[in-house]
Amino acid sequence: MNEEFIKRLALTLRYMLKQECFCSTTSDRCLCAVCNARIAADLWQDEMSNIYDSKYDDGAYEIPCQYVSVWDGGIEVKTDASYYRNDLEVFTDPINVDGLDMCEKEYILFENGTTLDRYDSNGKENFVVL
Repeated sequence: MNEEFIKRLALTLRYMLKQECFCSTTSDRCLCAVCNARIAADLWQDEMSNIYDSKYDDGAYEIPCQYVSVWDGGIEVKTDASYYRNDLEVFTDPINVDGLDMCEKEYILFENGTTLDRYDSNGKENFVVL
């Protein structure tokens, strides 16, 4: 699934799930944006489950990953971390960035190769680093 699509879908869902459906339709085939967002939320949950639960069949709350920060034009600093998917938090091992000046990008890398950027295209945090 395209990473940009996933980010945009997540932002849309956060907004739409707070809205009420004002359709006169009582069937499960309502096509309004609010109802579509609810359907998309279910699909989103399925997709995230495929990413996370493919390795952690027990629906693990804590998922091992690597925290990666990119500095000064491409210097990558990696450390082991744990992603807590229900809290959207990442706990990392200590990182030594002495001599590095500007952090340009941060993301987490899961064992299956999937990445999650710390900030989406609008500057909102996808997770908090602790």
